[in-house]
Amino acid sequence: MSSVLSVSTNNSFEHLLEEIIAKARLKGAKILTWYQSPNGRTVIEIYGKLPIFYLSRHAAIDSIIHQYNLISQYRHLYQSATQKFKLLTVETTGQEHKVSTTSKAIYECEIVFGNMDNELTASTRRKLYAALEKINASERMSPSEFYLFQNVLIDHFRDKVIEARSTKKKKQLQMFLRFLKEISHSDIE
Repeated sequence: MSSVLSVSTNNSFEHLLEEIIAKARLKGAKILTWYQSPNGRTVIEIYGKLPIFYLSRHAAIDSIIHQYNLISQYRHLYQSATQKFKLLTVETTGQEHKVSTTSKAIYECEIVFGNMDNELTASTRRKLYAALEKINASERMSPSEFYLFQNVLIDHFRDKVIEARSTKKKKQLQMFLRFLKEISHSDIE
């Protein structure tokens, strides 16, 4: 998630980390101190526990924000990644319609699902991979952006499972959803 954070300089990350630690302490965190280890890791010492080593300040910031439920106060740090998946307004021939990466992906996945038999065949898997590869190639998503994108797709198909009336359709959707969850960013690069 470190690529998601949009603060630019190391100095501002130090101040941000100190600010987040102070707010976490207000919520009961027993963080004693933080420092940079000789090998470049960010180390956070917590009272009564072993030190926690993070690969970067970005990772430490992200971890503390989520661990102490500070996401509402620091939502702006994550906006750049999620904005890519919000609906964009595009004008064509006087009419406005909504187009987005996720709506394209949902449309493509719906086509693949619509052509699916009772089982999730190798052909269906290849078609789903091809659809996601095409979208990834056009958007050039980072792993964290792909994760957000994948979660939107998973939520969409999870809702469809809930709305499905027949058990046959539910089983098909569950197979499709299970396969969708297994796909990783490295699979479609």
